[in-house]
Amino acid sequence: MKKKSTRFLRVIQGILIFFGILLLAGASTFGILWWKGRENLLKGRPIIQEMERTVKGESNRTGKKSEEFLDEGEISYFGKKYRYKNDLINILCMGVDRTRLREDEAVYGEGGQADAIILLSLNAKNGAITLLHISRETIAEIELYTETGRYAGMEPKQLCLAYSYGDGREKSCENIGRAVSRLLYGTPIQAYLAVDMSVIRTLNDAIGGVEVVLAEDSSKFLANGTPGDTYLLMGDEAYDYVHYRDYKGEDAPIDSNAQRMVRQKQYLEGFIQKALEQSRRDLSLPLRLFGKITADMVTSLTPSDISYLASLAVKRENEVIRMESVPGKTILGDDGYARYLVDDEKLFALILGLFYEAE
Repeated sequence: MKKKSTRFLRVIQGILIFFGILLLAGASTFGILWWKGRENLLKGRPIIQEMERTVKGESNRTGKKSEEFLDEGEISYFGKKYRYKNDLINILCMGVDRTRLREDEAVYGEGGQADAIILLSLNAKNGAITLLHISRETIAEIELYTETGRYAGMEPKQLCLAYSYGDGREKSCENIGRAVSRLLYGTPIQAYLAVDMSVIRTLNDAIGGVEVVLAEDSSKFLANGTPGDTYLLMGDEAYDYVHYRDYKGEDAPIDSNAQRMVRQKQYLEGFIQKALEQSRRDLSLPLRLFGKITADMVTSLTPSDISYLASLAVKRENEVIRMESVPGKTILGDDGYARYLVDDEKLFALILGLFYEAE
């Protein structure tokens, strides 16, 4: 009887040792991924940083001498010095109106347009998250390229078109990234992520859907629901909620994209909050979500980067996600298309508040 008991104990010990080894291996793997992601995103040089053109160190966009670019990472504004927050990781996120982003053949001019443009900023010190929404119709200096990929100059155009002046993959992401960095007075971008807008269905359903409070008549893109209702978005309805805009016909409002951006902000806040809540219980969730959309995205992010970002986000001290938009107004251009004109002075003040701290 004693021998059987001893044998049983050895079996139990062997099982515990086996699972212990697995846990240690998993922790070690996660630790390696975390370290690699940290070195790449926080310690490495940003993949995109385009300083705007200046005249004698002063901004030539506002036409005033209120701001001056000093040494790297330093700005003087009305005589007060500000330094860039080096703990920030900025990721340019884009929703593209094109399927099969990973097609083998790259054709300049056929890469689609960026319908949604958001700069996600994550503070590595406290995990704080900020989303800066940029209208697709923002007039910005973008680089133009021919069908063969030859540089053809720079012109002020709708920001969404910067994606089409590329190969539909990495070159498109880099092109719109440079335009965004210039627009935001040289704000560095550590990574980019472009997805086919249809992946919203996959990601949404993977976390059990997202609840939103309807702020407008949604009958054109939802089966039912009236303003004020709490609505659980699933499948196609999640996609329609963030993608639909009323831009066709003579009666279409010129600010239809602004209305859509309000819904996108609302949805993203709900999605991120729910995904982070689930990630606290299961740290593998971000990597699983990442894996589900690999075929429908173009990104500079690696699994190591995702592991590091997830660890920062789930530990964040402030549960509130800060939501901002590039300030400006929408007008109807002579060509019949909407143009979003940025208020440069307000934007500069916003950039200082988001990315800089007073010395």
